[in-house]
Amino acid sequence: MIVLGFLQGRISCVVHVNPHNQTIVHQDCYPE
Repeated sequence: MIVLGFLQGRISCVVHVNPHNQTIVHQDCYPE
């Protein structure tokens, strides 16, 4: 499982990616 965190404007996102087929398994976004 690959976990990516990024900041988009004033919203933080955490994305979980399945490394086998590069699909997004789960995405959490929450305001700063």
